[in-house]
Amino acid sequence: LNAKKLFDILRELPREEVHLMKEDNDWVTLKCGKSKFRLPGMPSQDFPPFPEFSEDSLLEFSSKLLKEMIRKTIFAQSPDETRQALTCLLLEREDGKINMVGTDGHRLAVIRRDLGDASKGDKLSYLIPKKAVAELMKLIEDEEATFSFSAKNNHMAFMQGDQVIVSRKIDGKFPNYQQVVPSDNK
Repeated sequence: LNAKKLFDILRELPREEVHLMKEDNDWVTLKCGKSKFRLPGMPSQDFPPFPEFSEDSLLEFSSKLLKEMIRKTIFAQSPDETRQALTCLLLEREDGKINMVGTDGHRLAVIRRDLGDASKGDKLSYLIPKKAVAELMKLIEDEEATFSFSAKNNHMAFMQGDQVIVSRKIDGKFPNYQQVVPSDNK
């Protein structure tokens, strides 16, 4: 079904139970209270399959921490779509710490947080696309929830309970931000 049209209808309906019934030729009837709508649909075979993602967690962090890290770096993302790596945020794990970095070539935002002993392991580095970051911010509501991050083949996933955001990996090269940050800066 057309998601926007369905959302517009559902937004105006009373808070009652909604019934969806599939009819012939991919039409759908929606009933709620005294309201009845007949919507054109599309065959499910026309949609791409959901991408494969790993449920094995590479990183785990609280919603509060993830929200803070995104909020403190997102302003430095580049709006210039021609430099794809700069439109992303860099997420990396190194020596028990997690870093998130954003830059547009003029501004640089870096946030480092300690994840404890559970996060120690190989160095990880991923570019999180702008759209995935925007969707993550919408998903973060409960500050007590825990997010898991995983990666498999060409996809990465953020999981929180039953909700999953899957995004394609970006293969660009993020600038070496460590050259710019003074090493004696505390």
